[in-house]
Amino acid sequence: GGNGGGAGGGTIGGGGGKGGGKGGRDKGPSDCFKLVRTVVSMGMEPLIVFAFGKRKVEKLAEEMGTLELTVHTERESITQIYENAIQTLSDDDQVLPQVEKMLPLLQRGIAVHHSGLLPLLKELVEILFQEGLVKLLFATETFAMGLNMPAKTVIFAELSKFDGAAFRYLSSGEYIQMSGRAGRRGLDARGTVVTMVDGSTDLAKVREMLRGEADSLSSRFHLSYNMLLNCVRTETANIENLIAKSFYTFQLQQAKPDLERRQRELSAQLASPDLAVDARLLEVHALRAQERSLRKQLRPLLTDPKDTKAVHFLQPGRLVRFAREGGAGEEGEAREWGWGAIVSYKRLRPDKKEGKRGGDDLGTADQYHIDVLLRCDAGAEAAVEAGGEPAPARDEESAELHVLTLTLDRVDAFSKVKVSLPKDLRSSDGRHAVLKVLREVERRFADGVPELQHDEDLKVTTAAQEAAKLARRLEGVQERLGGVSLGEEEIAAGLAVLRLRRAAEEEEKRVKRQIREGQVALMKEELRGMRRVLRRLGHLSEDGVIGNKGRVACEVSTSDELLVTELVFAGLFQDLDPAQLAALLSCLVAEHGFGGSGGKGKDGKKEDPVAMIRTREMREPVERMRELAKRVATVVLEAKLPVDVDEYIARFATGLVDLVFDWCGGAKFADLCKMTDAYEGSIIRAMHRLEELLRQIIDAAKVVGNEELQAKCEAAQKLLVRDVVFCPSLYT
Repeated sequence: GGNGGGAGGGTIGGGGGKGGGKGGRDKGPSDCFKLVRTVVSMGMEPLIVFAFGKRKVEKLAEEMGTLELTVHTERESITQIYENAIQTLSDDDQVLPQVEKMLPLLQRGIAVHHSGLLPLLKELVEILFQEGLVKLLFATETFAMGLNMPAKTVIFAELSKFDGAAFRYLSSGEYIQMSGRAGRRGLDARGTVVTMVDGSTDLAKVREMLRGEADSLSSRFHLSYNMLLNCVRTETANIENLIAKSFYTFQLQQAKPDLERRQRELSAQLASPDLAVDARLLEVHALRAQERSLRKQLRPLLTDPKDTKAVHFLQPGRLVRFAREGGAGEEGEAREWGWGAIVSYKRLRPDKKEGKRGGDDLGTADQYHIDVLLRCDAGAEAAVEAGGEPAPARDEESAELHVLTLTLDRVDAFSKVKVSLPKDLRSSDGRHAVLKVLREVERRFADGVPELQHDEDLKVTTAAQEAAKLARRLEGVQERLGGVSLGEEEIAAGLAVLRLRRAAEEEEKRVKRQIREGQVALMKEELRGMRRVLRRLGHLSEDGVIGNKGRVACEVSTSDELLVTELVFAGLFQDLDPAQLAALLSCLVAEHGFGGSGGKGKDGKKEDPVAMIRTREMREPVERMRELAKRVATVVLEAKLPVDVDEYIARFATGLVDLVFDWCGGAKFADLCKMTDAYEGSIIRAMHRLEELLRQIIDAAKVVGNEELQAKCEAAQKLLVRDVVFCPSLYT
């Protein structure tokens, strides 16, 4: 049994499709619907279906079609509870799309729960689920955190999620937390967990997830400027003692004996003959790294449609060599695609305006999508169906030829050779015939397939000198590689040893770093740098005495205390009215997803966060705020603390500025929802953080006696706190 209190945890391997499954494509019942219907027919409700992503959760709920899980009396109770709950909303808010769509779903005993819901609706769903009126709940993993709401059955509609950086399978701890909802203490003898898998599921990863242990408890101790300043203000608190007595330091010191033993083992491994590396091999490794680097620099010069004839050589049958996405690994052993044959190409135009004739009509290399036959590892078709890129063939014998779509900017080289392609490339026989031709070409040109030259063939113009220089350097590196007296088998075996050696060296560095951290040496360096920042920004005097700036920063914990303090003392708030003040401060609490961070837009071009603001009177204050953010980041960088100035500025996104300005001007919440793709719950969560920041600035203004700022923030707070955004909780 897990957190839900179940007495047991049986697992049924079910499904046959991810989430909506294949049924969604042929407009029949989805796999998830069939599975839910089967579970309900076995009397195994209430049940929770976990999926990862707000839209995924809502899509699964929509797939339930006409499934009815309630009787007449239950529907009446649900309607009454729903109507009582929404009485706290204004007439305008009661007709919000999210509010109106919820009742028909609830009346059937079905609900969704995710962070994008209005807080009132989330609480309503939780109450109805606890009362047994919601029998089928589609939820994200947040439902498994902190809420004691077990069910009889838990279904995993998928097992992988996006963690902000990449898609990955659930950890054992995450799986335990969610599957622990299966089984109600005192009601069920056992809880049942159903996991949906399909042909693309990595069963080895799933097995590891099921057999693994819960995530270990690790300290996330973070030393903030707010904490440091409060320790200075308190005088009796010693920040060094606080760090030394923290759970973070305790864990590091507890691990020290094991780390020291591991360091000795790694040192012995590195000194052993088994990891000795031939000097010639190190030369090969360095030369291959140079070759990859030069090809990467040369690639954009050779494939620019406006500056070369590259597009003219995108002919069916032309042999080309593509670089692998992300490039080779550090040891140069990432498998490359080798030579492939062009099938066709097309140019995608991101902007209709580019359709005009003119000198710039050729566009950019990433707009040209080339269908090319390449040698892939087994299972390439399954990888493409899953939305990924298949891997290059491990060896020539097991290679499969498949048509992949890659962009022109990934072309490493064009060959002078063209081959004939069969009319039917859909059959494996047709593709295998091309594979035999490719092998024959490479056999005939044992010294290398002839390539088109940058000057004579590709006609590089503007960047001709740079291309010629890089080409000469590349040729020199290739000559040196050819002169190394090592065979391919020796190089392959030697590089395998080199990889092991580099891995051991990296682990040794990591272990040494952890040992240093256990001695609190690293934290002391960070502490020294932070004090330097506070002195330069005027929070502390040279003697370490806290000033007015420091007292203001002591009160701010919701957002970046350094930037908020700079905004206060730069006088930026003086010329703003309360609505403008709230709109400007929204940049400091905007979550990822609201836009306006300066990233790339849909057309691939970098957005100007300030120009994206519709409210013209807000552009200048936001620009000044970004200048202050740059100053703060520069001071941090000069204090030798890790910070990326551009990333620091981009943290303060402008996507909420127009919404907050209009809201403070009396706009309806429905109008705000039309201004952004963000969910209603995300907007409200950001507004609550903004109100908390205003309260903290009010407290800071009281500390330093700034009555004007205090009054302005209180006025902004009154404009902000109204209607559905701050409606009372159903639990109070």
